Amino acid sequence: MEFTRFNPRQTILATLVAATFCAPAMASKTVSWEDILNDDKTTSDVLSYGLGLKAQRFSPLTKINTKNVDHLVPAWSFSFGGEKQRGQEAQALVHDGVIYVTASYSRIFAIDARTGKRLWEYEARLPEDIRPCCDVINRGAAIYGDKVYFGTLDAAIVALLGSVPGVPRRRVAGAEAARCCWCMARRATNSASSATCSPAIRIPARKSGPARWSKATWAA
Repeated sequence: MEFTRFNPRQTILATLVAATFCAPAMASKTVSWEDILNDDKTTSDVLSYGLGLKAQRFSPLTKINTKNVDHLVPAWSFSFGGEKQRGQEAQALVHDGVIYVTASYSRIFAIDARTGKRLWEYEARLPEDIRPCCDVINRGAAIYGDKVYFGTLDAAIVALLGSVPGVPRRRVAGAEAARCCWCMARRATNSASSATCSPAIRIPARKSGPARWSKATWAA
């Protein structure tokens, strides 16, 4: 599932594909390296940018095919709203019936795939003197373990814990916001550096070790 540029209203039009293939919006398990490795072989989740390590964006879906795809109709719509309706270029992730999608000005939303209800949102606090080089868009998040990660306009990377039961949360604008676990150090704001790409997980150095970040991918 991929979202690129939208109309001026900045809405996501979710088709019946989400309602058909996504489970109810509830956290049941964390994301392992094996899950990411097999992302292009499964139909229930979208766990990586490009749907798989090769980023071919090819899905093995069989119930939705070239013969019936023209019968799909919108099931719901979601607006990012507010005064920050700029370019929307993010590819969404889907895990356990929840859509995770980033938006302009370093924001990320968790949305119930069946209903389109906003489960929570998070907006990174940006410095006033920020000078992003390439507009204010964001191209997507990454998910691993019990956290969701995304880059910010001041070249930071944020880890959010918002998809696991029992996580302390706070109310923001009528939705539950995920808790920020950590934020990697930012670059100088006057350097015109920003992080708009989707983060990536690299293969662990040892088979028994955890997956780690590929710094070269998110800092570009």
